[in-house]
This record gives sequence, structure tokens and C-alpha cells, in this order.
Amino acid sequence: MPPSSSSSASRPLRPVLAALTAVASLALVGACANGAGGADAPAQSAAPAPSNPLDAYWARTGTLGDPDRDRYELEQSLVERCMTEQGFDYAPVPYRPASVEVLPGYGTLPWAREFGYGVSTHVEAIDAAVGVPGPDPNTAAVGRLSEAESTAWSIAREGAGAQAEGGWQVRGCEGEAEHQVAAAALPWDDPDRVALLEAYAAAPLDLAASPEGAEAVAAWAACATAAGLEAATPAAARQLVVDAQASGMPRDELQHLEVEVAVADLTCRESSGFTAVERRLQDAHDQAFVDAHVAELDALVERWGDAG
Repeated sequence: MPPSSSSSASRPLRPVLAALTAVASLALVGACANGAGGADAPAQSAAPAPSNPLDAYWARTGTLGDPDRDRYELEQSLVERCMTEQGFDYAPVPYRPASVEVLPGYGTLPWAREFGYGVSTHVEAIDAAVGVPGPDPNTAAVGRLSEAESTAWSIAREGAGAQAEGGWQVRGCEGEAEHQVAAAALPWDDPDRVALLEAYAAAPLDLAASPEGAEAVAAWAACATAAGLEAATPAAARQLVVDAQASGMPRDELQHLEVEVAVADLTCRESSGFTAVERRLQDAHDQAFVDAHVAELDALVERWGDAG
């Protein structure tokens, strides 16, 4: 990993840069999650290998999970290291996802029974998964410091404030951590990976284009009609909730509708065989993409394979 070209930092950057690779590896496999054990903690079993052929490649490059979480927890780890080097205690601030799609259980029937699609229940779903937002975990400890010590702690963390001139160099450990993550070579930002994602997005699976897929969609639609849903596809079912929200439907009524629609949708996906067909066709679609881009994917594994 190349060192930063800047020489104007208020403190040496080399220790942070030297630690960046190790911290990134921990973040990518989830070892930077809150409450991670020390050397005596029991070993955690490895996650099962993804069955989808393309996901298997992303897993081998350490980029299958939530990139926002990985980046955030990496930054928090670097802030903690920076603060420690300056003689201050610092507790990393827990990550709070912006999307419900990264939450455990999302897209399953049990989850839908509680939160629907996570459209109108977005806040409740995230609160249930990660907890209601609380105070900064450092607040109580900093409150016990003297005024001078508290000021020094804040300056170390955040810099001198809005009145200070300059870029990340005057924003304390937070500015330094953000700069290091932005400047570092990380697998999520690899141009070759970005190009592959763009190529993949340009040719999505068209489920209805194959006889098997069209039959699965028709079977889902028949089930949905019997359940009282006026939608021809699962995507159209979810859109019913989005449209109801846009129309200004009262929140309680909207959430009730959302759960009803999502439960009917997911129940029909399972009972009609839609889910199994979609998964099979998606895997075949992704295998074709892998076959067409195997050289580029193998090069990414060669470059980043030790990150996962």
C-alpha cells in the first residue's frame, strides 16, 4: 500500500498507514464488529461459502458484505488508534446502516411479518436490528474529565473546529482516518471491480424472457390475485406500498398495508415455486457472467484474495 504523499500532517502518519492493511482485513471479515473478543476469545466458525458463483468471487476478494459498514468500521478503528497514540481513550461509535437490505433476515417471510419490505418501517427495522440510537459511547467518560482535558480530547478527535483553516489535516483523528481510508487502495474501489459491477448492472436477469421464468411469474401472479393483490409481479407488489406512501396514507394504515402486501408476496413466491426458479435462473445468469469475465475476476482474487 503506497504511503500518503502529504507531509503536512500534525503528527506522523506512517503508524496509521502501517496498520491500515491489518485493520482493513479485520473489518472485511467482521472482526472489527463491536464486542470482538481478544486473544482468549473462542474462535468463530467461518461463514459458509456462497452458493452463487459470482458471490463466491466477491467473497474471495473480501467485498461481499456491506461496504459502507466496512469503510465506517475501518475509519473508527483508525480513529481509536490515533487517539490512543495521543494518550486518549476512545470507544468506536457503533455503525448504523442506512439501508434495510443489509439487515439480517431481510427478504424472508418472518422479517416481512414484522416489517414488510422496510419501506414505511425503515426506522423500526433498523432500530430492532442494531438498537435505538443512543448517546456517543464516549460522552460519559469525557464528561468526567476536567474542562482542559475535555477540550484537549475533543481537539484530538475533531480538530480545532470550524474556525480553523485547512483540510483534513486540521480535523483531528477523524479527519486523518477519513483521509487515510479515502486515499488508500482498498478492494471496494478497485477500478476493475467497479467496471465489472457496471457491466453486470448493464445486463440484468430478465426473468420473464425464458419460458421457465415466465411460467414462474404467471404462477406467482395467480397466487397473488387469489390473495387479493392487484399486481402482476413481485416488483409491482412492492410498488403498491411505495405508491401508497407517496399518496400520503396515514402511517399506521400504511404499515399495516405494507405487512399485508409483503407477507402475501413472499408467501406466493414460496408456494408458487417462484423463489426456487428465480434463484436457479439467477445462478445460471451469474455463472454466464463469470464465464465471460473469468480472467478479470481471477485477477481481482489474485490482487485482493488475502483480504477475505
